[in-house]
Amino acid sequence: MIFLNELKEEKVVYSEPDWEVYLKKYYDTFDRGHDREHAEAVVAFADKLAKKHDPKNRRIIRAAAYLHDIGISKGRENHAQSSMTLILQDPELKKFYTKNELKMVAYAAAEHRSSTGKPKTIMQKIISDADRISAPNPVKRAYLYGVDNLNLQGEEAYDRAGAHIVEKYSKGGKGRRVYFPESEKEFAKKYDKIIKAYKKNDIATIKKLVNESLTEEDYYDILWRNGREREKEVE
Repeated sequence: MIFLNELKEEKVVYSEPDWEVYLKKYYDTFDRGHDREHAEAVVAFADKLAKKHDPKNRRIIRAAAYLHDIGISKGRENHAQSSMTLILQDPELKKFYTKNELKMVAYAAAEHRSSTGKPKTIMQKIISDADRISAPNPVKRAYLYGVDNLNLQGEEAYDRAGAHIVEKYSKGGKGRRVYFPESEKEFAKKYDKIIKAYKKNDIATIKKLVNESLTEEDYYDILWRNGREREKEVE
């Protein structure tokens, strides 16, 4: 028999899905701007915000952070809405979360994008902020997106990366919308030096910021892509 005083002392431990399964199934198949590095960075910053601003929902916020981009598997354009649908339909997630909790996770994923999202709850705002500033090196992320998805090379890829950061993340830009002071502080640290360099037409600094964080795998992949583009030109 468990007495009332024992119940008060009991700690409830909530289990979570095996997130490695979701990282492999989804993020390991996405472009390098939405890979597992991005997902794990979103989880880390979302958890940091949750500890302070919404501790009672920390477990659910972690789920939303892990799952916010899985809709890219259905196409990038409307991926936030696709993420919501996949979350609500996933039978594995129903083993760990109540129907109401899954709705909270799904709606947070649906509102995370700077271009289309309109987050209202604290949880939704946490996921939105975490996604916005998750990139360890945002100009590298923008550069690799141009290489992977727009077939850009050389100077054109660097220029597009800088221009994208300035347009979207300068003060007043749609990507600069954040809801917590910790987010704005992190934003300024990561983005403002890039914005300053591009506005001064300092492409050398943009190149340096990109190249210093490229891995050996990145270099080989870029060389391979450039080779394929040259083959197409010859054909």
